[in-house]
Amino acid sequence: IYGFSVFIVPFTLSFGYTLGAYVYTSDKSNVYYVDYTKIYVALTAALYTSLVGKNQFNALPDSQNAVSSAKRFVTIMSRKQSMDAFNQDGIIPEEVKGSLKMEDIKFIYPARPGVTVLQSFDTSVSPGK
Repeated sequence: IYGFSVFIVPFTLSFGYTLGAYVYTSDKSNVYYVDYTKIYVALTAALYTSLVGKNQFNALPDSQNAVSSAKRFVTIMSRKQSMDAFNQDGIIPEEVKGSLKMEDIKFIYPARPGVTVLQSFDTSVSPGK
């Protein structure tokens, strides 16, 4: 696909110039004779069309990735959660005091267990923050 997208613009230009030269140099009694202004208007239209087509072909792999990512997102968001975040049952403390400190955190995505995203990450949260 990428090779075709690189090929289409020079092909359109060379084909248009060749056809335009043939049509313009033919005698005026020929059925195919066209004024040179119409040739360049058609050539410009063909060139811009091929440029748009080239850009669309270049974006095709990205759009396929976007579609598969959107499908995965919908699958994840539509599954039933094991915990209800809006449930008001249970004990709710009136006041919480304290701090949170985490040391040597290591984070790895489940889909890519060989790639460590965070290694030896330390963080702390002071009371009231």
